[in-house]
Amino acid sequence: MAEKRQSFWSSVPGILTGIAAIITALTGFYIAAGSRTVDPPEHQNTPARMSEEIVGIEPITSENLPSVSTPQNKSLKPLVDCTHKAFHSPNTIDSLMSWSDYYHKQIEAAGGVRERAFDACTKAITYRAQAHCRATENLDIRQALFETLALCREAGITLDNVMSGKI
Repeated sequence: MAEKRQSFWSSVPGILTGIAAIITALTGFYIAAGSRTVDPPEHQNTPARMSEEIVGIEPITSENLPSVSTPQNKSLKPLVDCTHKAFHSPNTIDSLMSWSDYYHKQIEAAGGVRERAFDACTKAITYRAQAHCRATENLDIRQALFETLALCREAGITLDNVMSGKI
């Protein structure tokens, strides 16, 4: 099928758009090339009193260093019963946390009113518990679940209420 002939004036917007794109690209290149020079930071002089000796403090050596033992392999216990069937999910942790954040905001908006917060508490706790059971060592998820449990507890909703489905 043959193309219809267009007047010159109907092609002007396309031409102007192309010219604007070229100008934008060249301007960006010019600015990027011109900003390559970075001034070195000024050297700050150290104060003279840094060399003064402090009387009464022994220098720290490996012999007088106090030993602090932190168990690196300590396993944290889950906050919920991860064997419960409600806490098994094929969803990704990011998806579960995204949905739980949505419902957590609804709990905050409920303002401690038990009837308004119950559905949001049920969903937020379930999603955060599912994410927590998939990554029990993740402290961010653990903290988020704890915050949701505490917020729901303020509204008078406990984990047992959520598990039984009763207000």
